[in-house]
Amino acid sequence: MVKEPLKDVIADPDITKKVSAKILMLRLKHVYNTYEGFASHIRMDSNSYYRAEHNQRRIKLEDLSVITRAHNMTLSEFFKDID
Repeated sequence: MVKEPLKDVIADPDITKKVSAKILMLRLKHVYNTYEGFASHIRMDSNSYYRAEHNQRRIKLEDLSVITRAHNMTLSEFFKDID
């Protein structure tokens, strides 16, 4: 059972916004002009990728792992500047 304070940390919208923003920044930095093209490259549903990139859904750790591998980075590297 999750205690209430921990539940608030897990559901922190600022963290999800930062993750979404970083996903978008990485895609644009690596010259994928469209989310559809990048989603296709990583074999992810384009609608799911779009929603994750635009903070319209919480991204699964498995999906984030696929995204970070496509950018040749670890999850640790991805999160190092997100606090």
